[in-house]
Amino acid sequence: MPETRYSCKVNGGDSVQVAVEQVAEQILLTDDEGTHAVEIHPSRQSIRSATIDNRQVEFGVVKRDGVYQILIDGIDYEVQVVDARFEKLLALGGESSGGGGAAQVKAPIPGLVVRVLVESGEQVSRDQPLLILDAMKLENEILSPSDGTVASISVKPGQAVEKGEPLIEVS
Repeated sequence: MPETRYSCKVNGGDSVQVAVEQVAEQILLTDDEGTHAVEIHPSRQSIRSATIDNRQVEFGVVKRDGVYQILIDGIDYEVQVVDARFEKLLALGGESSGGGGAAQVKAPIPGLVVRVLVESGEQVSRDQPLLILDAMKLENEILSPSDGTVASISVKPGQAVEKGEPLIEVS
């Protein structure tokens, strides 16, 4: 699977750029400190385990309001993750077809639609989560690029999408 870049803020600090690439059963995370091999072990419990650079780690994770609360070795981390390309798109005001026109929200990465959080005709605000897209075992909130009304929804939960595929239109 090709490399995907994310912008991460830990405990409200500065953004850190992280590249994520899946190679066989491992996920390679590259940041300013180097590359780390991660293997997340399947679990349906609140305590999960992973192997990070050949070190076994147990952790708890909960996602609230788009922020991951992660507890590792008794230390609580608050982590906000945004696809770096999507962050750039937000900085530009979203993909829009001119002033005040409809904004077509497209999949920033290939993945599986987990949940659609809005309905057609619903009023939405800029940066409001529209849907959850699972990519490489990470859930990504896809946000509204602008205030407006959901004009159309092109996907359903369980549907696989490719990068650039239209998801939702906000007018």
